[in-house]
Amino acid sequence: MESTSRESLGGEKMEATFSKKENTRKAKTKKAEKVTPGGILVIILLTLLALITLVPFIWMVSASFKTNNEVFTIPIQWIPKSWHPENYSVIWERIPLLTFFKNTLIFKYCDYDYSTIYFKILQHMAFQK
Repeated sequence: MESTSRESLGGEKMEATFSKKENTRKAKTKKAEKVTPGGILVIILLTLLALITLVPFIWMVSASFKTNNEVFTIPIQWIPKSWHPENYSVIWERIPLLTFFKNTLIFKYCDYDYSTIYFKILQHMAFQK
């Protein structure tokens, strides 16, 4: 028999006694978990949902290396016939993306600050009553 003791919040000692048989029995039951058909079905469903979620991202990356005409062809071509990595340099020239990123950061932090102040004011008003 193994004995362990701990001190609780109230200062009193709590003791628990475990036999080696109980410990091995608990370990065996954890190892003996069975895979159920419902569990397999859940794993398959979650895998399919994850793949469906990734499809737009894969399409976006694929389309970024295509010409405009190749993007809208039917049937869809997932892998471009000719790769156009220069699309990335062209987009930086046409659109001021750096300015957009800067504005996003500024508004993100301003919005956070204002919402924090707003909720602090509401909290203060609620506790005044």
